[in-house]
Amino acid sequence: ANGTKSPSRRPIRMMEVGIGSGVLSIILLKRKIVDHVIGTDINPYAVACAKENMQRFGFAAASDLMLADLFPPTSRTATNDEGLPNEGRKIDIVLFNPPWVPGDAATWLDKSVYDPNQSLLRRFLLQVQHYVNDDGRIYLLLSNLGMLLGLFHE
Repeated sequence: ANGTKSPSRRPIRMMEVGIGSGVLSIILLKRKIVDHVIGTDINPYAVACAKENMQRFGFAAASDLMLADLFPPTSRTATNDEGLPNEGRKIDIVLFNPPWVPGDAATWLDKSVYDPNQSLLRRFLLQVQHYVNDDGRIYLLLSNLGMLLGLFHE
């Protein structure tokens, strides 16, 4: 697993929820671990930053970035009669580095850090199954800093 793409494998589509600056997606594209990224963020400044960074690193054509609350609007992913993504449009990998500090978010930047009652994480966990392939993977990037600071307990 040296990160190089096998010529016989099908393209890997990844969705990064809360893409921020796009750095994680850029690394995975650069290492050829994924071939296309769909990135969402609730912050318009983050989406603009990620688009600029994708352009700067030559991945504008390999990315589709949009303003969205967790997942893309259903019109951006071909949907079935129930409004859920069609099987052929589901994602191979979903990556999410959720906000994790309990408390209210007053600013755009705060929303990337604070998640009162883990409500955003709960919504993600309830909805992600509709967007990922049956054999797909979901990666949650979580920090233990909250436990180290005494914000959470085991």
